[in-house]
Order: sequence, then structure tokens, then C-alpha cells
Amino acid sequence: MTDPASNENATLLDEVNRRRELVTTSPSFASGQHLQALNRASAVFSGNLIELSSHVQKFVGTEEMPGSLGDEYETDLTRTFHNFLASAATLRDVQRMVHKKLWPEKPPKDPNKKKKSGEPKKTIWELGVWDPKIEEIYGKDEFKFLLDLRNYAVHYTLPVPLTSTEIKWEKGGPIFHRNDLYLNKETLLKSDSWTERSKTYLDSQPDRIDFLSIVEDYSQSVRKFYQWFWDTVNEHLSPGIEDVKSAGREVDLWDDEELAFRDWKIAHFPPPPGLSHDPLSELRRKLAGARRDRWEYGSKGWRVFSVSADRTIEPNGEDLWGLTLRSRSARSSKVVSEL
Repeated sequence: MTDPASNENATLLDEVNRRRELVTTSPSFASGQHLQALNRASAVFSGNLIELSSHVQKFVGTEEMPGSLGDEYETDLTRTFHNFLASAATLRDVQRMVHKKLWPEKPPKDPNKKKKSGEPKKTIWELGVWDPKIEEIYGKDEFKFLLDLRNYAVHYTLPVPLTSTEIKWEKGGPIFHRNDLYLNKETLLKSDSWTERSKTYLDSQPDRIDFLSIVEDYSQSVRKFYQWFWDTVNEHLSPGIEDVKSAGREVDLWDDEELAFRDWKIAHFPPPPGLSHDPLSELRRKLAGARRDRWEYGSKGWRVFSVSADRTIEPNGEDLWGLTLRSRSARSSKVVSEL
């Protein structure tokens, strides 16, 4: 014999899953993933920057001598510098991916060009907003050089930071000890894949290139650009994300009420002799509280719509919640008093 309560639980679970799926498959839920992708890429970049800085400080600013930290120091220095370059490129790529998904519209094709060459590669937003901001914040030649070091690492060889130490003193004076890290210009110029701006920057530099100052300046620009881009994306997505959060909360409150009602409905039995409290009364109060919480929160309305062939939008069925549309801040003391 089938347990009616078991069947009811299965039906309720199916309905909960169906309503949660409506939330997680909504376009706004997918858009919210873009913010998470930005957060992850930013965290990876920041983590690699911290690791690189910590490793640099084991030598720069100290009185260590080259080689005193062991062969592993330069190996780990190359690794952490490479990870920094890779994460900087990844962060830029993720940001580019996000803006292309949010603002995908491209300018019209050029009718005077061949089919493939006439297809615009950049979006309207990219041309009008992204590119000018990139130039404003990342317009320095040394920043272009830093990003091109990633391509150098992929297509030529890993850039290897080298150590140098300068020690000098005058009779009766203090000893001057300075440790530095640098990239060798001659080694970098062996590659012929530098972009024009990077090549211009390299040609203007001394034999030993101070890359740490570039890393510091670039990292500050990354923070500035990231904040601007985050604010821009968040402003664009915020209404939809708030709707998703509200919808998720409505599912939770509906589920709480349904579970409380199920427990109350199947518990219609007299309390055992000697029991100091009435379980049915407690379940009734729990149900009343769940209903109160749900009605106090209210609903923005849940209806599934479809678009017909003539682009007419029609609702499919009644509102899922069966709640009167109301403001989030509305209080329904009448409903609460009737529970």
C-alpha cells in the first residue's frame, strides 16, 4: 500500500524543483554569473600579484646577496612573474567576454567590402565605450609591453627576471646596499614578435629594464579599470539580479509554507495522555508564521510567458504563487490576523 504522505512529499519536491529551475534558467540568473566570473578573475590576479610581491621582497629591500637565497629563488621568481602576466591577460579576456555578451550589437556591415572583410569585428559598445576607456587607463607604452610579455612567454620563451646588487661606501660613512630585479633588454629583443608600441618602448629603455615599477603602476591601473567596469556592469545587471534574488526568496518562503501545511495536515491526532503540550497547536502556529512571513514579503508576480509567431507575448497559465501583487514593504495585518 502506498503511503499518501510519501506521494505528497514527492509531488511537493517536484514542484519545488520546477520553481527553482524557473529561477536558475532565467536570463537574469545567467547574467549574474558574469559578476561571479569577474570576481574570480580578479581574485586570481590579486592572489598572483600578492605572491609575486611577497617573493620579490625576499630579495629587494634586503641585504641578501645574489645566490644566497638558493637556485629556487630565481625559479620561483620566474614562476610567480609568469603567473602574474597570465592572470593579467585572463582578467582582461574575462572582462572582454562579459562586455561582448552584455552589449553584443555590432555596427552595420560595410556593403563596399567583401563578405568576410565587411563583417565588423568590434561591437558598438566596444568602439564607443570600452576602447576609449582602455586607452585612458592603459594607454602607456610600458603597459602594452607588459601585456606583450605574456605573448613573449607563450610564443618565444619565459621572461626571466635577473638579480643585481650594488654595494658602495665611503671612508667613515655608512655602507650602501641595494638589491634590484630587472629584465635583460638584449634577450627580449631577440624575439621579433613585439608590437609596434612595445618595440618603441623597448628601444627607449636601458640594458636593464626595471619591470617592477611597471608591475606596480599597472596593478594600480587594473584596480581603477576593474572598479569602473564592475560599476558599469553591475548597474546594467542590477535590476535583473535583484529580481532573481527576490524570486529565490519567494521560492524559499513558498516552500516553508507548503512544508508547514503538510506537517500540520498529517498531524491530526489527539496528544498522548500526560503530554504537557499540544503538537497540533504548535504546528498550527508554525504554519501561521510561515504564511505571515510569505505574505509580508509579498510577490512581484510569477507567470511564464511565450512569444507567438507574430511576436505577441502571452502568459501561460495563472500566476504560480496565487498571491496578490504587492510592494515588498507592504504589510498584510488582515491576512496575518486571519491565520
